[in-house]
Amino acid sequence: MSEQSREPGWYQDPFGTGPEDRRYWDGDTWLAVQQTQPAAFQAPGAPQQPQPVQPEPQQGHGAHPSEQQEGWPDQSRGLGWGQPASPDDRIRTPDGVELATWGRRFGAYVVDWIVIQLTTLVIAGALGLIAAADEAFAPLLSGDAAADPTAASAAIDEAYVGFLTQHSGELIALSFLTLAASGAYHVVLVALRGRTLGKRLLGIRVRLRDREGLPIWRAALSRWLLHYAMPNLLAGVPGLGIVAGMFPIVDGLWPLWDARRQAIHDKLAKTAVVRG
Repeated sequence: MSEQSREPGWYQDPFGTGPEDRRYWDGDTWLAVQQTQPAAFQAPGAPQQPQPVQPEPQQGHGAHPSEQQEGWPDQSRGLGWGQPASPDDRIRTPDGVELATWGRRFGAYVVDWIVIQLTTLVIAGALGLIAAADEAFAPLLSGDAAADPTAASAAIDEAYVGFLTQHSGELIALSFLTLAASGAYHVVLVALRGRTLGKRLLGIRVRLRDREGLPIWRAALSRWLLHYAMPNLLAGVPGLGIVAGMFPIVDGLWPLWDARRQAIHDKLAKTAVVRG
């Protein structure tokens, strides 16, 4: 039976670790709540099921309940840099949702990069920069100009400096409009949908790390500011340009070795990228 034709209900968890794990299928997607006893979670629209009586856990010597049951610190205490991580934290979230692989995250990043570059071309065309660049450089790149490479190179350098001087206002506007478009694309889609176009195509989404739910606007904004906006704004600052240029690379590679498969911007926003 395909998932598209599957009736809503509890089924064996495709991401679980044992046959007793169950996850609720709502007819469209797997809900991000894993239970060993399905009746412990009442999904929207699901038929009422009797609730089993759970015995009170025995706590002794002042131990924390989560430490007695799992052997790891309670996830509700926070997910900071100093919090110990279990081996399972690199595979799934605390509530059992499978984390996205780095390859899928990279693929989504490439798709989103292409979207932003196409948007930049549209903005540049609207500002008249494409037509101006063609007018300034096309004659210099013709076959006649290539006959004398030294003179052609000097002419191109002169035309480039003249282009920057003549169209400095439009170029500054292009930078800020592209940055604004990037912010609208990443922040709005992540806050409202949990995914950009690239993430949707690669079958991944952004959610809160320790529980199901979309990132709040502040979290979506902080992800974009740290990974996209700040490096672009600081790239031209003397002494910070190299660091600003390297940070997105380090941030993008961070899930490869992080104990919870989070990038640095995920840690700041307390989010995770998962399958689904």
